[in-house]
Amino acid sequence: SITTWKQNERPATAPVLLLTTDSADDAWRRYGDSVGDLLDAIHPIPSPKEAIRSRVDGLLSTRHHSLVSRQRQQDLELYKRASDGAQVGISIADASDPDHPLIYVNDGFCDLTGYSSDEVIGRNCRFLQGEDTDEATVRKMRTALEAKRPVSVELRNYQKSGDMFWNDLDIMPVRDHDGEVTHFLGFQQDVTERKQRERLLEQYERVFQSAEDPAFIL
Repeated sequence: SITTWKQNERPATAPVLLLTTDSADDAWRRYGDSVGDLLDAIHPIPSPKEAIRSRVDGLLSTRHHSLVSRQRQQDLELYKRASDGAQVGISIADASDPDHPLIYVNDGFCDLTGYSSDEVIGRNCRFLQGEDTDEATVRKMRTALEAKRPVSVELRNYQKSGDMFWNDLDIMPVRDHDGEVTHFLGFQQDVTERKQRERLLEQYERVFQSAEDPAFIL
């Protein structure tokens, strides 16, 4: 039956066009409820061959775009599930806007910063900076974005609560088929504990080097 055939084959086959000798009004009265379910379109005959071919070509084009759109939607849903399950923050910024506003952040980004996605979408990521954020590091990042180059930095950022954290930030440009940069993809990771350990080790080393007598520091 058409129902079984469409259920099994619809994603990969041509649409169903009903050719009927009924007038257009009669055809829609008899079969209109089936359009969109069993049927994709109704075409009265007799009709010029070119008109039927044109109708078929239109349905095929519609089906193709529908399948491409459905596949893209499925891909986007897959990417979102994967990014939300990631252990690092992921953000996407619009490169076509000079201010590079965020258009997407994953759950990891929200957990890291304390902000919800609604609070950050449409804003430049600079809202994470504060008075102790190193300006030279910010300039390095800004220069790379203006040149549309990847960049990796570690900088002091601040959560919504005001707590400081060290952000290990990687930014990569995303290009379209023509090679134009359309977005910037960012990966954020909290490395505060590592930075604190490094600072302690530096302090211990200074103490050891300045001591006149040998010393063991635990």
